[in-house]
Amino acid sequence: MMMAHYVGVDVGLRSSSVCIVDEAGTVCLERIASEVEAIALGIRSLADPVEGVALEAGNLERETLR
Repeated sequence: MMMAHYVGVDVGLRSSSVCIVDEAGTVCLERIASEVEAIALGIRSLADPVEGVALEAGNLERETLR
């Protein structure tokens, strides 16, 4: 049985931090480029299935992810 994962993203100008936590509380943290494709690929490669994603509130998220 696959565990659900929860994702937090902190978007920066050049790189973003992605924190993924599974149901058991295991944490995976990775720094990736601040581009939509890189963020999506990073999340997909680290977690399956993803139950929810939280983004830091700010202006960079809107510009990067729109």
